[in-house]
Amino acid sequence: YFGAAHYTRGRVKSRRSQRTVGTLVVTGLAVAYILWRVDLRETVHVLANASAGWWLASFGIWVVTVWPLAWPRIIAIARAS
Repeated sequence: YFGAAHYTRGRVKSRRSQRTVGTLVVTGLAVAYILWRVDLRETVHVLANASAGWWLASFGIWVVTVWPLAWPRIIAIARAS
């Protein structure tokens, strides 16, 4: 089948893959820039010497802020499968 619908589906897939590749390239460049600018030795030293209370506080903040934002997507993925 070589109709218009077939042609547009191919273009949509092509644009989607181009968008995915572009997102991965930009993300990779951002991560590379952050790793280039941050002194990893000092970062590891600071994290290793942090008290357990600060680690637990940061984990608590992460749970309270990230999980409510991710929960609708988690439910949608579970329903889709």
